[in-house]
Amino acid sequence: MNLKKFLCNLALSLMAFILTGLGTSMSIEGAIGISSFNALNYSLSNLFQMKIGTMTIILNLLFLFLYIVLTKGKFIVKYVFQLIAVSSIGIVINFFTYNIFDKMEVGNYFYFSNVSGVRSIYRGDFSGIYIGTGHNEFSS
Repeated sequence: MNLKKFLCNLALSLMAFILTGLGTSMSIEGAIGISSFNALNYSLSNLFQMKIGTMTIILNLLFLFLYIVLTKGKFIVKYVFQLIAVSSIGIVINFFTYNIFDKMEVGNYFYFSNVSGVRSIYRGDFSGIYIGTGHNEFSS
């Protein structure tokens, strides 16, 4: 891969991490529906009294470990990128959930509905963009 393509993929990946984490945080803040995976993360984070992004990292590391076992450790570079990805998304989720949205007061259903619609766009589109860069085989 040439340097220009690598830098383009890196920029797309960073944008996807930030916007995917933002979309996830918006779905948590909106409180009108989250994906089944995020519901699991949210429930486990409450059960074990830890931040949701941290729980997201832990569960995604479990998936990464299983992926490494299933692929017999053949794709070291991909594993490194995936490790960075799952860590970054969890960190971004924690940042937006506990530093930005935690300080906001949302008071009406219309706003919640808009938050839910925007986060759905972010989660779907930017998870797809990141997978499309070829560094990741699964989305958090």
